[in-house]
Amino acid sequence: MTHRIFGKLILACVALLAVAALGVDQLVTRVSSQDLRDSLERGLREKAQLAQTTLEARPIEHYPEIVQRIARSASARVTVIRTDGAVLADSEADPGTMANHATRPEFAQALKGRMGTSSRYSDTVHTEFLYVAIPIEGGALRLALPLAEVDARIGEIRTKILQMTLLALIPAIFLAAWMARRVSHQFSNVIAFSKELATGNFQANAPGFAGGELGALGRTLSGAAGHLRSMFDQLQEERSRFAAAIYGIGEVILVGV
Repeated sequence: MTHRIFGKLILACVALLAVAALGVDQLVTRVSSQDLRDSLERGLREKAQLAQTTLEARPIEHYPEIVQRIARSASARVTVIRTDGAVLADSEADPGTMANHATRPEFAQALKGRMGTSSRYSDTVHTEFLYVAIPIEGGALRLALPLAEVDARIGEIRTKILQMTLLALIPAIFLAAWMARRVSHQFSNVIAFSKELATGNFQANAPGFAGGELGALGRTLSGAAGHLRSMFDQLQEERSRFAAAIYGIGEVILVGV
């Protein structure tokens, strides 16, 4: 009995700790992911503004060379388009093979004179990117960073969280095991005592009960056992008196006869 109760209690404790750890993991992952995206976006905005100054001071025919230089210094993919959406230069693809970019969300905003941002999967280089585009003279400039970097950082953070969680779970499991064993032992004592009372053994010795709800239950059962024992003794005494009275009446009848 004790082992079954202990097993159920420790399983419940471990499940509760696991759910709590999973909740922390999901929360931290979501917050960290958003923070990293925001940080990358701020960095791209600053780099795009610097690239804007560099490009606008050069003729269009030099854009391909300048774009490659900017891409290396910014560690980002760089794309320049005209106002009609035609690609003038790209650091990772041939502009002649690229589709019109006027409808891309970030470019659509930039062509209206505002800084635009978005994130999506790129069919050109087959990976997910974070995009920041700003207007330049005669078109728009866009910088992009692969979000694989964010995923890698999130993976590192989740690994550290898992390690910390496991380190925290070890003492927590030992503590839960100790508490579960203690509670299961008390619970088993209460059940065993209850069974003795149920079979009519009112003379059974009540185990020592600690505090808490189980202790209160045990003391209640102990009090009930004492009351039943008193009633049983009283009934026994009444029975003896009744038997003695019947015996006395019988003797009187016999003497009279």
